Amino acid sequence: SVAQEIKRLNRTSVWGVELINPGNADKVARAYAVQPIFSNGVVFTPEKDWSDKVITQCENFPKAKHDDLVDSTTQALKFLRERNLIRRPEEIIEEIKWQGAHRPTNRPVYDV
Repeated sequence: SVAQEIKRLNRTSVWGVELINPGNADKVARAYAVQPIFSNGVVFTPEKDWSDKVITQCENFPKAKHDDLVDSTTQALKFLRERNLIRRPEEIIEEIKWQGAHRPTNRPVYDV
């Protein structure tokens, strides 16, 4: 299979290959699953030719002829989200509040 060949070709690399099974969801369902990441303004693109191609394909999805870049993008975003590498601003604020609320107060060892 392609996965086995990728692993074989890169077996001596310092990085690994992790196979991702998208499950039973189709490309449209996977795109809807990561739509809030785009809606919250968390996704930024560099000023590169390839990013324009990805943006154009995302804009025209699912009615465009090609959708491979959209599928790769949605799977990458899902991967990052599941590992807490992408978080919504509200989640970051709540985490900061939680850390502040659960920080022990410093008390002097001796009363002065």
